[in-house]
Order: sequence, then structure tokens, then C-alpha cells
Amino acid sequence: MAPSSPQDSHGLICTTKYGTPIEPGNLTRMFALWARRAELRGIPLGSTQHKCSSLLVALKVHPKVAQRTLRHSQIAMAAYAEAGEE
Repeated sequence: MAPSSPQDSHGLICTTKYGTPIEPGNLTRMFALWARRAELRGIPLGSTQHKCSSLLVALKVHPKVAQRTLRHSQIAMAAYAEAGEE
């Protein structure tokens, strides 16, 4: 099956194999499955953004790059700095 265009997939990057939006419950369940398969410590899907922020701080990534990576419209320096205190 050829890749569908963004218009066919509701303008989304991640979709089901049919190009429709992924249901939240299915995404959560699949994330848990992928984490187990990768032998990762159990981390809830909702915690991944905070974990990513913590890792970016630990790696001393520039705040502007972290902002783009985390897809934030503004640099939340307080939250970014707080993550560095962990």
C-alpha cells in the first residue's frame, strides 16, 4: 500500500494503518507494549515529555533546542531549570 498524503490522514503524522487518527487508549496500550519489547523500565506515556526534558537538561542541550524538541511555544525556564535539579 502506498503512503497516503497528509490530506488522506487528516493532516496527522502518526495515524493508524488506515490513515485515521489513533485513539488515545490504543496509543497508550501500544506505547506500553513497545516499551516492554524494548526492555525499558515502565514509564507512563504521560510522563515521557517530562522525562525528555530531564534528559535534555542532563545533556546540557540549549534551551531553545529543548523548546523545539518539546514543541513548546515558549521557553519555560523555570520548569526546564527544575528538571535539572532532579
